[in-house]
Amino acid sequence: MPRFCLLLFLFAGLIPGPSAPAQSAPAVAITLGQSLVPLNGPWKFHIGDNPQWAGPNFDDSAWETVDLTTKEGSFDPEQGTRGFVPGWTAKGHPGYSGYAWYRLRVRIDGADGPLALRAPVNVDDVYQVFANGRLIGSFGDFRGSVPAVYTTRPLMFTIPASVRQRGQNGTIELAFRFFMAPRTLRQINGPGGMHDPPLLGLAPAVAAAWHVAWEAHLKGIFPILASALIYLVFSLLILMLYAFDRAEKIVLWPLAACALSALGFSLIAISVSTLMIPELPYSILRSVLNPITGALWILTWLAYFGLSGKIWLRNLIVVLVLWDIASDLFFQILTLNGPRIPHFVFSVFAGSSFAAHMASLVLLALIVYFGIR
Repeated sequence: MPRFCLLLFLFAGLIPGPSAPAQSAPAVAITLGQSLVPLNGPWKFHIGDNPQWAGPNFDDSAWETVDLTTKEGSFDPEQGTRGFVPGWTAKGHPGYSGYAWYRLRVRIDGADGPLALRAPVNVDDVYQVFANGRLIGSFGDFRGSVPAVYTTRPLMFTIPASVRQRGQNGTIELAFRFFMAPRTLRQINGPGGMHDPPLLGLAPAVAAAWHVAWEAHLKGIFPILASALIYLVFSLLILMLYAFDRAEKIVLWPLAACALSALGFSLIAISVSTLMIPELPYSILRSVLNPITGALWILTWLAYFGLSGKIWLRNLIVVLVLWDIASDLFFQILTLNGPRIPHFVFSVFAGSSFAAHMASLVLLALIVYFGIR
């Protein structure tokens, strides 16, 4: 009976100063009713960082332009979400990480109430928002020498009436100051900056769009929470099984695997829904937790087939775990600083990760082969 229950848990492991405004760029005319207006641009864009770039009188005529209009059928290959615009690494700045700015001048007509801005939902990585030179909101912690990065979430910011009064003829100069961490360059979707346009409108309409965005965000978290709950239930069932028969030490392997799997999914849910865990410590913790969890599932199969006596198989599992952890942590160290990381660093890391995963599959196949024999 314990071996039958153990086989069930084995398959559980497979769940997956004031001056005239600069006329460097014409203002985008916007007439607001009860609808929202996507700020597709064209935005003025420049890599680097300078506090003067937030000012409404700064001349950005020499900057390059970026269009944030989403193409029909576009999607994010990393997250699978629709409506995706590649970032700056896919638009002439490959391998660049660090600071970059977006600027857009808008002229607003027909606004008879307070205005708000729903920030872009899909971004890399953190940002500050300025309106007519005044900071109106931010995502991420910019107090340190290097901003603390968190997992993206929907945000909205109110544009104060005093900010609107500073502009001439109803114009507002919007400026986004972005920071992307070097480790984000490992993504394959063309990371960097905004991947969808901000939305501008009257505050009630923007609030409604913000709620819709949060609803979609939470729907993506539910499967993660469900996985964490499933593994937690498995852990409790195995613990009850062990309590009835302490002689069955074999169940301790799936117990540890299920417990760590539940912890891993819980950390993902906390990371994507709160600001409790910055991206860097979460990445480091995941670099250690994931290989150990995978090794525990392999050890579970090893114990199930009665191959615990094969020392060379256990040694291979230990070597594989240490290899995976060391390569991931080494990559984290190499990508702590920017702004440009050599491409071969990511190629070596991708090759190492692929080799580690293939080695895990080969090792699992060997365990099944010897176990059947």
